[in-house]
Amino acid sequence: MNRFPANLMSKPPRSAAQTAAWLIGLAAVFAQATSRADLFLLSNGGQVEGELVNRDESPREKYVIRTSSGGELTLARKQVERQVVRKEAETRYEELLPKMQSTAEDHLKMAEWCQKHGLDAQREFHMQEVLKLDPNNVAARHALGYALRNKKWVTVEDVMRNQGYVRHKNAWRLPQEIEFLNARDKFNQSTLDWKRRIKLLRSKVLERGDAKALEELRGIQDPMAGPTLVDLLDDKNEPISMKLLYIELLSNIGGNSVIAAFVDRAVKDDDEQVRDRCMTQLAKGENRIAARLFARHLASDNPLHVNRAGSAIGAMGIHDHTQEMIAALVTRHTRITGGDGGGGGMGIGFSSNGGLSVGGNRPQKVTLESQNEGVLTGLNTLYPGINFLFDVDRWKEWWAQKNSPRDYQLRRSS
Repeated sequence: MNRFPANLMSKPPRSAAQTAAWLIGLAAVFAQATSRADLFLLSNGGQVEGELVNRDESPREKYVIRTSSGGELTLARKQVERQVVRKEAETRYEELLPKMQSTAEDHLKMAEWCQKHGLDAQREFHMQEVLKLDPNNVAARHALGYALRNKKWVTVEDVMRNQGYVRHKNAWRLPQEIEFLNARDKFNQSTLDWKRRIKLLRSKVLERGDAKALEELRGIQDPMAGPTLVDLLDDKNEPISMKLLYIELLSNIGGNSVIAAFVDRAVKDDDEQVRDRCMTQLAKGENRIAARLFARHLASDNPLHVNRAGSAIGAMGIHDHTQEMIAALVTRHTRITGGDGGGGGMGIGFSSNGGLSVGGNRPQKVTLESQNEGVLTGLNTLYPGINFLFDVDRWKEWWAQKNSPRDYQLRRSS
């Protein structure tokens, strides 16, 4: 017996074939819908579609939802007003279906009801039926992604494809953009795999002295392992012996990111062995990239970093940043002193204008001047026999003369 009564349509189909096609369409919709996830109606009026991961949690404290993209979303219980189980909505849909007429108006109303209850496949089916009965129905056209262009209904998909776009993960993108995203995803996954592998090997070496794990670590040459090795090298709690191993591995991998990591550690690392080993690697060849990165540290608010950077540039023998080094011979750094809660003791120090300041333990901003020996050493290394100590003006005058045209120098000497 036909499950759909005769009054389902206000106008009977022209043939039995049309009736069969209509029923087949509905059957396909049901088959598609039953495999889809539940709908979560949110207290803010929004909705989320997905599969509830923590179905057995009792009492319910949160909703962990796996979305169609494969990601997981966690919502607090108070954020979800109601969970609409697909079976519940579909049962009600089947109850309403025999009561509607096969008119554009009824199909439109049913489509709106389906949208409210998360039955997307059924909604699309009824919108398509609206267009069969009323091809120019604006609401149905817009709902199905059509737009009116030059008096012709076209889909967004048609427009985008004509412009060279491709559908990729729920978004329209150009082929070259997709290629970039795929390469990025591949890189991220490979990096993540190496992170897990390296940390496992590291644990075996540190906890058990596993010689095989150490040998495997020493054999790493894949550039995808670089980001993890850089992060471990940057970890101040990492054993020095392991840091020295990471420097060896990174030097084999190479690349600008490795150079940047070595410069950073050569300037900032607390251990002299680590700093020296990084400098040894950077000093191989004429490394202008490293020199440029060191020059940035000349503007640091930490005089220790300024000195190490200046000394490093000199050791590398690169003259490109002489002016920055001259400017960094004498630097000023702001510090906060006092405020140690010493119980009302007296604080004595020098103010920024050189005068004596006396006060309580309130925090005070003090400007300190630093004569940077490391920078001077770097300049002396680059320019043997030239030494104006910390007289910045004389250094600047010498540099100006050194880089002036020859006829200008002759005029000045005459």
